[in-house]
Amino acid sequence: MMQLNFEDVQEERVERALKNINKKPSVKKATKIYVDAGFAWKSNIGNERKVGRVAYKSGRGKFHMRTVTVPEIEGLRQYGNLFELIAVMAAMEKTNAKNVLMITDSKVAMGWAKRKINDLGQFSEQHFKVKERIDKAKEKFTNFDIKWVPRDENIVGVWLENKFK
Repeated sequence: MMQLNFEDVQEERVERALKNINKKPSVKKATKIYVDAGFAWKSNIGNERKVGRVAYKSGRGKFHMRTVTVPEIEGLRQYGNLFELIAVMAAMEKTNAKNVLMITDSKVAMGWAKRKINDLGQFSEQHFKVKERIDKAKEKFTNFDIKWVPRDENIVGVWLENKFK
């Protein structure tokens, strides 16, 4: 039988601790929050304010939805991405969970929530305002991660789609 001395045990503990420092939240232990947004481009043509719906489902299983309006942004074609980002922000601000796994079917919103917007395509002052609120909301979490899933695996996306058929 191999014997460990005190220094070996301490070194092993340090190695384990270092491995855990940058660990992402455990999917099993994290509160999963599904988010999605809907934007009907045709019904918003010519409107000064664009109307979309943002929705999320908390760990308690309740679906939440609200209608959101944003001013028309000159040159912006992808309002859907902005509404997806607003959905992430709304869910983050509402939850009291400390260990959160946000789940979205928008790769753009996921990327923007994780990184700086200015390197990631078309954006506006509205995007920056929402991103600023997301970054502030992240501070209240012990662990936060956001992951992408295909549309048919996003239960809020399916719910929102069926609600407005």
